[in-house]
Amino acid sequence: MARTFFFGAYKYPRELNWVIGVVLLILTMTMSFTGYLLPFDQRSYWATIVGVNINGTGPLVGPYLSDFLMGGPDFNATTLSRFYAIHMLLVPGLIAALIGAHLYLVAKLGTTAPPWLKAEETDELKTEEK
Repeated sequence: MARTFFFGAYKYPRELNWVIGVVLLILTMTMSFTGYLLPFDQRSYWATIVGVNINGTGPLVGPYLSDFLMGGPDFNATTLSRFYAIHMLLVPGLIAALIGAHLYLVAKLGTTAPPWLKAEETDELKTEEK
């Protein structure tokens, strides 16, 4: 992603590919967040409590997101099953779909060269100019 950003490869016509890449990064972090609870020990319990409380401080949707993740007012088996479903079903499905879209766009639009490499004119372009 750093190479894409510094080379300016996120610009037209590849904006959607950049957005998909950023969403894939966020989904990867979501996988790690939801998977951290699954051992269900003290460390994962308290880390998830902290993470859900941090999500709850977000503007507008924060409290709703926190309530959704907890599955109610208390941290219990509903929370664990919800995190398991998100970790094993929802996020991997989204990741697979977005990887497919990302690869399709790369195949359709191609990749970009570093900015210090100049594109060479082909013979067809030279004959059209004359």
